[in-house]
Amino acid sequence: MCRLFSYLGPPRSLGALLVDPAHGLRSQVRRPRRQAVGHDNPDGFGVGWYDRPGDPARRLRRDRALDLDADFDRLAESTVAPAMLAAIRNATPPLPVAEVNSAPFRAGPWLFAHNGSIEGFTEGVGLPLRAKVSVARAAAIEGDTDSEVFWALVLDAIDAGQDPADALVGAIDTIETVTRGRLTCVLTDGSALYAATRGNGLWTLHNAGLAAGGVIVASEPSDDDPAWSEVPDDHLVVATPAQLTLSPIPTRGATFR
Repeated sequence: MCRLFSYLGPPRSLGALLVDPAHGLRSQVRRPRRQAVGHDNPDGFGVGWYDRPGDPARRLRRDRALDLDADFDRLAESTVAPAMLAAIRNATPPLPVAEVNSAPFRAGPWLFAHNGSIEGFTEGVGLPLRAKVSVARAAAIEGDTDSEVFWALVLDAIDAGQDPADALVGAIDTIETVTRGRLTCVLTDGSALYAATRGNGLWTLHNAGLAAGGVIVASEPSDDDPAWSEVPDDHLVVATPAQLTLSPIPTRGATFR
């Protein structure tokens, strides 16, 4: 499994969001508190951010642990952003540890990260799933992970004109016509956060829990503030600094649910 952290609100430094909290993403590399599968996350990391609303996403990815990367330390000290998405990785065997396999994945204005795994992906399931991806999006896949195929399915749905939240549900539905999986994910374009829980948890912290306002959607709380709220499984989250909504993921008769 992996750990995810996303933020949207008044500009804050990456260090304040990911490093300074007692149980922040940097701490979760070695000491996650709510990770269902695996005990640490040393197999690479990535952080994507937007310098200003409407700007294209910038990104740093590495194939080493977040807490061992001096480039990230320098970046965290100097980078202030109004929106970001970061992930640390616990690789699912036999998928390799490689920079291209580290989330967040990026296309156009979008950043995406997945916490989980698609059952049987390396034992044959990956082939029929890849066959469901458009030629254009398949050609853009760089790495080996099930997460990037999931991402391509989300992009195909967005390309077809679906709302981003519906695109997440549509991609989950497509996967579940073939197999099961833990399909919790977060998507952002820097103006809103879209997330889905399927098998792995997410937590939110919205306005009241943030001194300067804003919203966080993350795999687990980064501190002990009682304002954190757990998202129920099989739910969508759509969040901006002004509003956060939760809704059940519709059941569409997926073969493996």
